[in-house]
Amino acid sequence: MTIDMHGHSYWPKSDSEAFWNWLARLEVDADPTKTVEWVKENILPTYWDPDGEILIKQMDKAGIDKTVILATDMYMDEFKNTALTIEEYNKHISDLAKKHPDRIIYFCGLDPRRPKATELLEKFYHEFGARGLKLYPPCGWDLDDRVIYPFYERCAAWGIPVLTHMGPEPLPFKGEHTHPSHLEKPLKDFPNLIFIAAHLGLEYWRDLIALGQKYPNVMVDFSYWQLNAVNRYGLFCHILRRFLDEFGTERVLFGTVPRPGSLTPKCSVRAASGGVGSDAAPFHRCRLVSVMNCGTLTAALALQWVDSPPGRPHLIQRPGLPGPFAFVRVQRRAQRRSPARLKRLHPGSRC
Repeated sequence: MTIDMHGHSYWPKSDSEAFWNWLARLEVDADPTKTVEWVKENILPTYWDPDGEILIKQMDKAGIDKTVILATDMYMDEFKNTALTIEEYNKHISDLAKKHPDRIIYFCGLDPRRPKATELLEKFYHEFGARGLKLYPPCGWDLDDRVIYPFYERCAAWGIPVLTHMGPEPLPFKGEHTHPSHLEKPLKDFPNLIFIAAHLGLEYWRDLIALGQKYPNVMVDFSYWQLNAVNRYGLFCHILRRFLDEFGTERVLFGTVPRPGSLTPKCSVRAASGGVGSDAAPFHRCRLVSVMNCGTLTAALALQWVDSPPGRPHLIQRPGLPGPFAFVRVQRRAQRRSPARLKRLHPGSRC
């Protein structure tokens, strides 16, 4: 079974007008030839898929069996004036999962600083059917803050995983709250609770690997790495290889952060120029083999490249190694750079 562990659902009311303006400005910063108004009229509507129909079509075309839709609570002064309450927002995503029970998995999103936050979490689990919890600490709180501990206690009792954003974010988000060090105390205090650190920790990936070596109850997903996979493929392979070596394949999860309008079959990326996407990302042969048992998510990542684009490296299995998840090195076809130069550029890469 192929599962995309990191998806989102957007529609005009899912986020505040201030958030959409901020996102449009990011696009303009990447490509000054655009204007905020043009981006809001031509690019932002490609994010919107209120009924999930576009996502389901993309999943069918990509061969993805299920997608985990993560509700994200941006409870901060800059973005919290939303058209929907946090209950209405989570209810909408819950309804998507109930509409497509064989395709969409709902993870609730909730900021622990909200009034009656624990009561809301219980409602999202018992009434809305949440299968996991998504946390977003860049809004200004830490994963080891005592305010979040009632969430951990309930998730551990229910046997559902906690997925958290990890890694720096642009202003006005607060990157100091996204370092893996904030996850160490919860990992120690809740050894039976599965934590999933998203995006391989982005720039903090080395520290996340060190954390994973100590605590077996932390997993990672490698969503949002498409741009690196296209533009810095050797570096991407090196980092992914490090996680596979140190975490083991059962703790590395496949994720894309897809959005409507993107070419999910190849896990397309939003180009640095601010365009709507590129179909060159080599994730179209990535598979997640996942088992959900008694509410606990265990997963194994199987990567194999076939039909790699010309000039692209591809992963192969080394003959004789046990099991289906042995990934070892990069080979190149029609390569532009010699193997010697690739080694100089990425001396530590073994994938």
